[in-house]
Amino acid sequence: MLERALRRAKIGVAYSQGYNPRPRLAMGPALPAGMTSEAELVALFLAQRTFPEDLKNRLNEQLPEGFRIQTAWAIPAYGKKQTLGDIDTSEFIARVKGPAEAEELERRAVGLLSCEELPFTRYREKKTQQLDLRPLILHISVGESADNFAEVKMILQTGSSGGVRPQEILEQLGIIGTEWEVSCHRQGLYAGAKKTAAKPKGPRLRALHGDQARRRRGR
Repeated sequence: MLERALRRAKIGVAYSQGYNPRPRLAMGPALPAGMTSEAELVALFLAQRTFPEDLKNRLNEQLPEGFRIQTAWAIPAYGKKQTLGDIDTSEFIARVKGPAEAEELERRAVGLLSCEELPFTRYREKKTQQLDLRPLILHISVGESADNFAEVKMILQTGSSGGVRPQEILEQLGIIGTEWEVSCHRQGLYAGAKKTAAKPKGPRLRALHGDQARRRRGR
C-alpha cells in the first residue's frame, strides 16, 4: 500500500541495488495479532531532500480511507544498519474484565515484579524455548476505569535481542480463558531503554495527532 502511494505521489524514494530493486522502506516492530495500535512506524529512505510535512500531505492524498500518516520528521545521519532496529521497548495497555478485580490484579503484578526469575516455556512451530520473563518486564501497573474494567499498563522489552509478548504477561497475571474479556492496545515504542529502569529512557517514538506527537531528535 505504501509503495503504491509513494509512486502515485511521485515521491523520490531510494531503491535497493541488485537484480530486483525495491523501494527502501524499514518497518517498525510488528504488532501482535488481535491488537490495536497508535504507534506504527516506517522509515523512508529518499533519493532527494523532501520536507517532512510536504511528504506527509502528499502521501495522505494518495492513501485509501482509514490510513493516514499522522506525523513525519527527518532523521539526520540515522544509523543502526539504516533500519528501526534500535527500538527495544513497547508500551501496552490491556483492558480486562473477569473473575479478579483490579485490586487483586495489582497485588499479582507486585508479586511478579518482586520475583527474581519468571521461568517460562514458549511453544512455537513445534519447538519449545525456555526463557526467563523477569528481565524483559520493565513496568507493570493496574488501575480501574470508570466502566469497571481493569487497565493493565505494561512496558516490555521487544526487538531482536529478546522480548516478551503482552499476552504472556497477562497469562502470568492469571488473565486467561473464556471467562475474561480482554482488549490490548500498543501506546508507544521506545529506543535506548534501560532494562533496569521503571520507565524507559531515551527518545520516545509514537504515531500521534498534532501537538501530542513526540519527535525523535537526530543523533
